[in-house]
Amino acid sequence: MPLPEGFTLEKQSPVSLPEGFKLEAPTQGGLSLPAGFTLEKPEPTPESQSGFRQVADVPLQVTKGAVQGVRMLTDALGANNPVSKGLRGVEDYVGNLLSAQSKKDSREISRIMKDAEDKGVADQVLAGVKAFSVAPVDLLANVFGNAMPVIAGGLATTLLRGGAMATTAVGAGMGATMGTGSVKSSIYDAVKEVLTTNTKMPHHR
Repeated sequence: MPLPEGFTLEKQSPVSLPEGFKLEAPTQGGLSLPAGFTLEKPEPTPESQSGFRQVADVPLQVTKGAVQGVRMLTDALGANNPVSKGLRGVEDYVGNLLSAQSKKDSREISRIMKDAEDKGVADQVLAGVKAFSVAPVDLLANVFGNAMPVIAGGLATTLLRGGAMATTAVGAGMGATMGTGSVKSSIYDAVKEVLTTNTKMPHHR
């Protein structure tokens, strides 16, 4: 594999790299690079992307939320079961399609909520409001996606002429199941994070 135009190597270190590229080690497959090196393009920044790129974030957040909602239903049967693992993979794939600004906002929201974890209820409520103000459209789209499995269940019950009470019961049942799955998933992730940190093992889902 020929090196990009203007790329030179000296003593296994680049003298000049194409704009936006960096060298990382160790990985395999750098055909024309020194052993253990590969050419990797970094993540785009919000400044490098057009504002119109963020328009796609809304349907992507809805999709991600819907997949997450289904995963929470499956997690009620046991966190990180095979179906849940597959759905996590889909979530990650959709998440990677989000714009750089959306990813930056998600990191900021996570930071705000994590900082409020061990604080009082009032502080957690304020943190929630602050987090919502970071990316309200993204959060609303994600919440709508989360609700889609419940909405779909209610519509299916209505189409089967289950009646208002049956539709309400199905919605409530699915909501409770999603809540159980969410709790189990959170406990699993927290325990795994502690074990990973204590044993200093690579973190894999």
